[in-house]
Amino acid sequence: FLIHPAKIANGKGINFYSNYRFNYTDVMDWNYTFGTFSLEPILPKAQYEYNTSGDERRHDSLLGAAFPLGPGRMGLFFQYSGRRDDYGGDLSISKILPLGQYGMDSDLDAFALRLLYGLPMGGFKIGGEIQLAYRHEKNDTNGMDTSHFIENDPIGLFFLHTNVLAFMRPYDSKYWEAIFKGSLKGAIGPAKIAFTMK
Repeated sequence: FLIHPAKIANGKGINFYSNYRFNYTDVMDWNYTFGTFSLEPILPKAQYEYNTSGDERRHDSLLGAAFPLGPGRMGLFFQYSGRRDDYGGDLSISKILPLGQYGMDSDLDAFALRLLYGLPMGGFKIGGEIQLAYRHEKNDTNGMDTSHFIENDPIGLFFLHTNVLAFMRPYDSKYWEAIFKGSLKGAIGPAKIAFTMK
C-alpha cells in the first residue's frame, strides 16, 4: 500500500510496521585517464591518470502504523534515507610522475512523513497519500599538493587536469518536496483493475 494507497483499506485492526536496510559497496577501481596531445613534434603527449577508490554506505528505514479511522483506514509513516560516499585517489602523469591527491564525498539526508487513507466503496477501494519530505544533498571535492589544487572550476586552477569534474560535480542543495498520490482498486466483471496517479 506504500506504492498503491488503496490497498491500505484491506487491513484490519491496528498494524505496526518497521524496516531497516543497510547497503555497503566497496569501490575498488573508479579510474579515469585524461590525455593530451601537441601539434609541436618536440612536445610529448601526456596521460594524466586518476586512480580512485572508496566506499559507499546507504541507510533506508521506515517506521509507522495503520489503523481504523471513520469508514476507512489511515496510515502514518516516517521514512529516512541516508547516503555517505567517500572516495580518494591520486593523480599522476603516465603512472610515473605524481601530481597530487584528491578526495570526494557525497552525502544525502532525506526525511519523509507519509499520510495515507484508504476507503472501501462497494466493489472498489480508493486511496490517497500526502507525503512531505525534506532533503539535503551535497557533493564535495577537494585535494592539494605542493603545486596544484584539485579545483571545482571547469578548467581547473591552472590546468585542465587539476579538476575532478569527470567524477563528481559539486553542489550543496536543501529543499522541501510534497507528493500527492491517488489510487483506485477494484473489479469490473471478471477483470480486476488497479490505477495509481501521482
